[in-house]
Amino acid sequence: MAWGRLLVCLSGIRSVVTGAASATTALHTRWRPGPGVLAGVLLVLLLVLPGASPAWAGLDDDRYDGNIFALYAGNGSLVPPRSTLGEARADGRVAVVIYYLDDSSVSKRFAPVVSELQRQWGNSIELIPLVTDPLQDRKAEGPDDPASYWTGTIPQVVVFDRAGKVAFDASGAVSSDAINDAVSRATGIPLPDGANALTTESFNELNAEVVPVRP
Repeated sequence: MAWGRLLVCLSGIRSVVTGAASATTALHTRWRPGPGVLAGVLLVLLLVLPGASPAWAGLDDDRYDGNIFALYAGNGSLVPPRSTLGEARADGRVAVVIYYLDDSSVSKRFAPVVSELQRQWGNSIELIPLVTDPLQDRKAEGPDDPASYWTGTIPQVVVFDRAGKVAFDASGAVSSDAINDAVSRATGIPLPDGANALTTESFNELNAEVVPVRP
């Protein structure tokens, strides 16, 4: 069906081009397709061919595609975070700070884990995803400054207890199980059944989700 639509569109473009060429021949000039026609052909290809629009995005590269949580976890509500680390510490709330980069393949694959934390814990914690670009090459400014805890790696997960102390700190593709255990200890909220039997699975070239481990 898509190729049929493409042939119809290209046929229409060829008719326009042929007409334009005939008209300009009458004026004793040679017609060449200009940038506008070429751009139109490219637009038709992008609109008609299935799967063409996301061709520049992918989980396995370090290119910038946009908000990784919206694109790869289907959750655009994570950024900007609703609270700062300083506010969470002042209010005595458990905070989970996620250090990441939008142009990191490891961060892209980790995005569903972060989204699952929001679903799992909701308002019981302050979930604070932070891009690390603003933290690089600057001096940390005290215990409320996220730069004080960033080790220079991504992703990095730091859990703060109600007293504002670091209760968990791990780098790389940290498992959901490890983070949930740390959050459970920090909040005092028991984990629901099955919460520590999760894994991340890709269901297409762009998206992944956290699902229960199959027996």
